[in-house]
Amino acid sequence: MMRQELRELIDRSRFHQGAVREVAAMLPADDAELDRWIDDVVLDNDQPGFVYGVVAALSCGRRVDARHLTKGTLLMPNILTLGCVAWHMDGDVAEHLLTAVQRTLVARESQASALLVAAAWCLERRNGELPSGLITEARLLARTKELSKTGMEMLCALAGIIRDDGFSAVLAQHDKWKLDQSDMLEAQSMGQRMLRLCRAPILDIVPQNASNDLARGFTMRRAVARIGRNESCPCGSNEKYKRCCFDKDQQRLHLSCDVAGKTAAEVRADPERYLTKARLDKTQPYELARLDPCKIDPQLLQTYTVRLAAFSLFERIAEAYEKLGCPEPLKEVWAFILFYVTRAGRKDIVERLMKTGLEFGCDPAEVHPGTRLLMRRDEPAAFLSLLDELAREAVMNNNAETLSRFATGIMTSDQRALGILIARGILPITDKKDALYLFEQMLEGRDKLNLSPDDPFSDLIDARFMEEESEPSADAEALRVARHRLESKAAEVRQLKEALEQLRGEIEHREEKAPAAVQSCNLLAPLDESALHLLREKVNSLKCELKQRHNERAVLRRELEKMHTDLESLKQFQARHDTQEHEEVDEEEAFILPSGVSANQPVRLIEFPRKFHQALALIPRQTARATLAILGRLAGGEPAAFVGVVRLKACPDILRQRIGIHHRLLFRLLPEQVQVVDVINRKDLSRRIKSLG
Repeated sequence: MMRQELRELIDRSRFHQGAVREVAAMLPADDAELDRWIDDVVLDNDQPGFVYGVVAALSCGRRVDARHLTKGTLLMPNILTLGCVAWHMDGDVAEHLLTAVQRTLVARESQASALLVAAAWCLERRNGELPSGLITEARLLARTKELSKTGMEMLCALAGIIRDDGFSAVLAQHDKWKLDQSDMLEAQSMGQRMLRLCRAPILDIVPQNASNDLARGFTMRRAVARIGRNESCPCGSNEKYKRCCFDKDQQRLHLSCDVAGKTAAEVRADPERYLTKARLDKTQPYELARLDPCKIDPQLLQTYTVRLAAFSLFERIAEAYEKLGCPEPLKEVWAFILFYVTRAGRKDIVERLMKTGLEFGCDPAEVHPGTRLLMRRDEPAAFLSLLDELAREAVMNNNAETLSRFATGIMTSDQRALGILIARGILPITDKKDALYLFEQMLEGRDKLNLSPDDPFSDLIDARFMEEESEPSADAEALRVARHRLESKAAEVRQLKEALEQLRGEIEHREEKAPAAVQSCNLLAPLDESALHLLREKVNSLKCELKQRHNERAVLRRELEKMHTDLESLKQFQARHDTQEHEEVDEEEAFILPSGVSANQPVRLIEFPRKFHQALALIPRQTARATLAILGRLAGGEPAAFVGVVRLKACPDILRQRIGIHHRLLFRLLPEQVQVVDVINRKDLSRRIKSLG
């Protein structure tokens, strides 16, 4: 347990070298006791205590075991602190950093930084031998669309260290960050600068003096009420505030947080009391892990549980369900949470959630096939029997969704290669959106199997997206242009593949002939060896070109996917808009008489109401111009201007004419004048008719 005086020191201090030295002097003197102390801090998810304690211990040469990184990585405030602390720890730093990335979803930047530090540490301490699974995690992270620029720079630096073709290819195909060679070199240089800082003495990353900033990254609420210096002190001492509690309150003010009247330490001591939806959405994972679900507002439980899943805090999810059972908010997300845990391969958590959910009435039919397979993972006979049962169900239903869930379920199991083969069979018969999702799962499966990042069924996906749209709209034309670009790039890839296969065949043929030529002392053998060398160089050149075209095609495919999705969204919006328009038109028809107005009209003058120019100023300029134009045509008796003119039921002497889609002109036809009543938005027609009546 942390001593009270050390707890108070950490709570009232701002992170700087002086505070770190004070903490170092108060740490347990025995290394074994210090190790247990750090274990307790990590178990309590005490972020300030962990950062202060570990940095203080390392700054004075104390031994800190790298196993604390497995859960402690989640508590690191930034990538530089993570990298520097990890570098100075004892033990297998790389393995524990990789475990942290695999078991807990820390921020993307932190994941990239952890993988970079792990690879660099292996280069120096393990003769370049990387932990099993590091490249897989790097490839999966490189597919993340929400990757920040800093995260991308860390991954580029990592690519320069591990030099894996598959990882480099996935990195080059990123949707958001399309980096050229110079960008890659600059990113790698930045990563190397960070690694130099990690190797430096740990106090170099700690500010020399406490910052004067009251808040950074959130809206700060005063922990102390605003009181005038010359006012009476609220403590009741009858002294002026400046002579009594001012200095003490100034210290407290520097510990303010986003809750008014409370310091960060006070909120941390009772976090559930101050929890709101807005605060929960911004809560850091280590803060989430400290929350007691029994004290959380029931209306926030669903958001709380989903955020736990997002950060892979699966033990806390299982504890929440076991403590609370399955109230309605948790029952609604039970199947979703189960699949999220299934993707992480956490059979132990799945079994706990299944037991609790089924006990409290959750529907077993909602359980994903992947979850059912995971529960039979360690029973080969039962696993095969279930696999056959799921396959029969998928074939009998012959439903695209059932087939897709079946393939996805297998790809989340240990039989990923089998899942990829099954998914290939489903791609041609499911719709584009589901086919693309399934294809992305196939690519992730290939990453986990450390296969080439390009699947042979890329051509089929490209063909699905190159299907023509029926309507000749401008958006559809842009989509056709994008399809043409993708088709051209796919043709280039096919041509390069064919050329590469021809060269490989020729090399194999010459290599088969070479031994026979040498045995017969054929003088042409040296010439064949020279030709083989040239052919091999050409093969390497074609491989590089093919890799580049693969990357370009993947980028074009994603651009086409985005355009297709945007066009579908636009169609749905237009359909909703048209439906709304029809409903409003139907409602408007209730206010008008069925009979129109004769098109045979005399010439009249226009009579405008007072302040009509102000009414025109309130509507769009093009609508104002159209209003005056139609009034001129009505006054001139032009027959076409009276098409669509109708009378109002409540006021038969008042006529209505459409001005565009959204506006209506109200007027009277007098013997010698067109008397303008108003120009309004059609939504205001009902209210205006009541006022006229």
